[in-house]
Amino acid sequence: MADGNSLISLGHLTRPATDIMFKPLFNVLVLTAIATTVAMLLPDRKELLPLAVMLDFVPVGGVVAATVIATLRFKRTPLPLVRLLMAGYSYFAGGLVGALGLAHLVAVVIVAINRGRQHEFVYDYRFYSLLQLGVLLIAAGIMASIKAAGLARGELAAWRASLSVWIAILAINLPLVPLQGFAVLFSVLAALELLLLGSMRGNFYVKSWGDT
Repeated sequence: MADGNSLISLGHLTRPATDIMFKPLFNVLVLTAIATTVAMLLPDRKELLPLAVMLDFVPVGGVVAATVIATLRFKRTPLPLVRLLMAGYSYFAGGLVGALGLAHLVAVVIVAINRGRQHEFVYDYRFYSLLQLGVLLIAAGIMASIKAAGLARGELAAWRASLSVWIAILAINLPLVPLQGFAVLFSVLAALELLLLGSMRGNFYVKSWGDT
């Protein structure tokens, strides 16, 4: 059980921290959408290859920067190292899933627009499935990142929510491993997250509002 001092210190990581944690991720998502759009619209010229490569690294670099910011904010309140690492990894992994899911969605839409201009676009189940996949990855990734603040506070509800979200991410991506390269990355991230959540279950005991 947590003593009075630890519970008081946990109070400094209040619910508004969830909104604070989302702002860096939101900026990453905006930059990812812009970078993906520019990369898709760049002419296929050799001299532009370095720029295209740099744009491709925007989602990963942005998520790393946002994770550093989030981790520094977590550290403002004394908390066990194991929860700090758990929260940091959850924020990074969720942010990466969300950012790359958005890049996928933007690419699908731009390709569809280009095909439409050439009167070759067909709305079919494949196009719908690609859109749905992007939306699901974005939503699940954002949710996983937002719950990182609750994991830092040691909230049992955040642990349960994170467990559900990462099971869903694994369920979405595992069947896609033979079809999509990014599904391998997402499946590995989800499996590692679930392993960490299971092994660190005893570190999450703080009840939040609404818990019984």
